[in-house]
Amino acid sequence: MTHTAIADTEKNENTDDSIKQFYHQGKSMPYFSITEWQKFQCLKTSWVKNFIILLFSSFLAIANYQRLLPLIYLIQSSNSSTAHFAGKDQILRPEEKILHQIGLIKEGVFHLNFIPPLGFTIFSILGRVDPSELSSLATLVRLRWINLIFSSATVFVISLTLMLVHNVNAIITIGLITLLTKTPIFIQESCNISLEMLEILSISLVLFNFGCYRKFGNSMAWILTCVFLGFSISIKNIGWMTYLLVGFVYLYDFSVSYMGDIKISNKCLFGYHLVCKTVTIIAIPLSILLGSYYYLFTTSFNVLNVPDFQLMTPQFQQTLLLSSNVINERKAVPDYINFLDTVLIRHVNSLGGHLHSHNFTYRSGSHEQQVTLYDFEDGNNEWVIEPASDILKKRVYADGEIVSVRRNDKVYLRHKITGKYLYLSPDHKPPINEREHDFEVSCRDWPANDTDSIADFRFSLDYDKDENDIDPIRSKLKPIRTKFQITANGGKICDVLSHDDRLPSWGFYQQEVLCVSPAVVDRTLFFIDDVVLPYGKGGPGYEMDLYEVPELNWFRFLAEYIYRSFRKDYTFHLIDQDIDVSLKEDSIHKWVIPWKIEDNHNSHNIVSGPIVYDALIALVLGLLVVSPIILFIRFWTWKLPKQQSHENIFLDNIIMKMTIYDFLQYDIIYSIGWALHFMIFNYSKHQVLSIKEYLPAFILLIHQAGILFQYVKNSKVLLGIIVSIGLVTYLLPLVLK
Repeated sequence: MTHTAIADTEKNENTDDSIKQFYHQGKSMPYFSITEWQKFQCLKTSWVKNFIILLFSSFLAIANYQRLLPLIYLIQSSNSSTAHFAGKDQILRPEEKILHQIGLIKEGVFHLNFIPPLGFTIFSILGRVDPSELSSLATLVRLRWINLIFSSATVFVISLTLMLVHNVNAIITIGLITLLTKTPIFIQESCNISLEMLEILSISLVLFNFGCYRKFGNSMAWILTCVFLGFSISIKNIGWMTYLLVGFVYLYDFSVSYMGDIKISNKCLFGYHLVCKTVTIIAIPLSILLGSYYYLFTTSFNVLNVPDFQLMTPQFQQTLLLSSNVINERKAVPDYINFLDTVLIRHVNSLGGHLHSHNFTYRSGSHEQQVTLYDFEDGNNEWVIEPASDILKKRVYADGEIVSVRRNDKVYLRHKITGKYLYLSPDHKPPINEREHDFEVSCRDWPANDTDSIADFRFSLDYDKDENDIDPIRSKLKPIRTKFQITANGGKICDVLSHDDRLPSWGFYQQEVLCVSPAVVDRTLFFIDDVVLPYGKGGPGYEMDLYEVPELNWFRFLAEYIYRSFRKDYTFHLIDQDIDVSLKEDSIHKWVIPWKIEDNHNSHNIVSGPIVYDALIALVLGLLVVSPIILFIRFWTWKLPKQQSHENIFLDNIIMKMTIYDFLQYDIIYSIGWALHFMIFNYSKHQVLSIKEYLPAFILLIHQAGILFQYVKNSKVLLGIIVSIGLVTYLLPLVLK
C-alpha cells in the first residue's frame, strides 16, 4: 500500500471517528456550536454535493445548456461560505417558535396561528420530527439542512427563470445570484430554521412556471403554476400577493393577447382560456390551502385545558369537540337567563373578552377595584345578575320566585369572587382614555348610607326584541344567542364598552373597560358565554329548558379560526411592543434604502458591502417610474415583428432576444409584484415587523434587475437614462441628508 493510500485510510478513519464523536456529544448538548457544525458540514456532505454537481452537470451537458454550469458551482460555494451562520451556541428565538408550532402539530394540541399550517407540516414530515426530541442536536441538524436545501433550490430556480424564461446572460445571472447569496438576511434565513426560504422557493417556482407558460404556452406549466400558488398561500400569507400578481397578469394576457388573436376560436377562447384556467387557478390553490387546514383540524384532538381553545366561541368549541370525539353529547345551556344566575359575560368584538375583575385597584381616578376584559378562563370572570327594581326584588327575594331577565330590565352585576358590584364613576376618567365623555368603570362595595350613589350601580341590558318570543317587546335574555348592551342608568347615561387599548403592567396588560356616550355600537356588544350556576338548580320544583349549542359548518368554522388567529397575533404583538419598545419597526421603508441603516436585533440592512450593491437597488427602483412612460411611448410607435426564421416555435422562443416590449412588460410585472409584496406591510395593525418579510419583494427585485441589465446589454438606448435615474435615486437622499 502506498503512503498516499495509507494517509487516505487514516483520514477516513479519523473522519468516521469525528462524526461518531460529534453525534455522541450531541446527545448531551442542547444545541451545537459553530465548530461542530463546520466539522459536520465539511466531513459529512462533501460527497453529496459532488454527486449532485456531477448529476446536474451530466444533465445539462445532454440538454445542451452548458451556460448554466457555473450556477451549480455558485450554489455550492454560496452554501459553503454561509455554513458558519447555521451553527449557533443556542437556538434562535424564531427557531424556537417554529419548533414549538411543529411540536403542537405532532402532539395534536389545538392552537391558533395566523400563519397557515402547511410550512410547519412540511418541516415536520421531511425532518421526521419526534416531539420528545425537538431540542435535540439531530433534529436541529436535519431541519437546518432541509432549510438550506430549500435555499439552494431557490437560487437554482431563480437562475433558471432568468436564463430560460428571460434569456438573461449567464454572467449577469451569476452576478445577481452572488448579490442574493451575499445578502446578510438571506444568509441568516438560509442557515437557520425558517419559513421564509420555503415561501420564496414557492414564489420562485410560481414565477418560473408562469414565465414558461407565457413564453411556451405549456398547459403543464399552467397547472404547476396553480399548484405552487397553492403552496405559497398555504405556507405564508404573503403568498396571496403572488396570487394577485398572477391573476392580474393572466387577466391582462386574456384581454390583450388572447381576445385580440383572430386565430383563436371563441370555443377555445372562452372554454379553455377563460373557464378552464379560471377554475384551475381557483380550485387547485384553494384545495391545497383547505387541505392543510383540514389536516390540522383532524389531528387536533388535544383541546382540554388548552388556552387557545378557550378563545373560541361556544359554537366552535362544540364543533371541534364532537368532530375529535372528545365528547359524544352536545353541550347544553339554560334556554334563558334568570335573576341570581352565575354567568360568564363575553365581549363580542374581542379575542377572549371575558368581563373580569380582580382584587387590584386603579392607579388613578377612583382607585377602586379594576374592571377589565380577560382573554382566558378564570374564576374572576363570574358575575351574578341581581334585580335592581323594587318589584323584581320583591318577586325574587321575598317571594322566592324564579324570574327571567327580560329586555331593558334594570340589574346589578355582582362580582362573585370579591362580592363587589359593577359601578360607574361619573366623576373619574378611565386610566387610558381620558376624553370628555369617557367615564371609569370599576367594582366597589355596596354603600352603607350613601343612597345618592346607588343609582350608579344600576345598569340595563338592552338588546333587539325577539320576534319568536311570546312577548317580543319584553323578550327574555338568552345565552349565546342574545347580543346585548350594558347601559348605565345612574347620574350618567352611557354604554359600557371595550377596545384594543390595554392597561399597563399594573393592570396585567388586560383590556380597558370604560363607559362612553355616545359609543360605537360594535364595541358595546356582549353575550352570555355560559351559565356557571343556574339559580335554584336542584331545588324543589325546579325546571329548566335547555338549549343545545349548535355546530358550525366547515366554512364558518374555518373563517372563525382564521379570524381569531389574526386577532391573537395582533393582540399579543400589541402586548409585546408595549413591553419591549425596541421591537417596533418605526418605518418599513428603510428596508430598501440603499445606504447603511443602524443594525439591531429586529432590523438588518438588506444589502451590505460595496457601493455597487446599493447602486443596483437604486437603479431598479428608478425603473418603477420610467417603465410605464416608455411603454406608453412604444405603443404609439408599435411595428409588426419580423417573420420568424424557425419553424419550431419552441426554438424561436428560446433563442428570442429580449425586445423593448418584453423588457418593459416584465419590468412592469415585477414592479407591480414588488409593490404588492412590500407595500402590504404598510397596512399592518402592529409594528412588530422584521426585515425578513422583505425577502419575497427582494426576490422580485432580483428578477427585475436581471431583465434590466440584459436589456441594457442588448440595447444601449436607455443606458444613459437608467444610469441617470440610478445616480439621482442614490445620491439625492445623501445630499438631502
